[in-house]
Amino acid sequence: MVNKITFKEHKPTGRYRSFYHSYWDIKLKKKVCGHIHRNDNGEFTIMLSVKKEKTQEDPCSFRNAKLKAKFKTIEETKEFLINNTEAIMKQFDLYFHED
Repeated sequence: MVNKITFKEHKPTGRYRSFYHSYWDIKLKKKVCGHIHRNDNGEFTIMLSVKKEKTQEDPCSFRNAKLKAKFKTIEETKEFLINNTEAIMKQFDLYFHED
């Protein structure tokens, strides 16, 4: 596979860290193109950054697309993304965030 997805975990820090969940960057070609979040029910969801046209009302050049799939563990979520990289790239015009 030419395009390899990698993940980077961000753990909450500071005084109120016990109130927040970790989240993971989804990286493709070493650039962030989405996130994995854990909701309060313990399910993991995938948010991808997708390109969009800029407008005067909304000058941002991307939007977040939330996939319908929900997973019980982070391992299942990562496995889904790794196994479906090509399908995701065909379906979505991903936006890659600058560092």
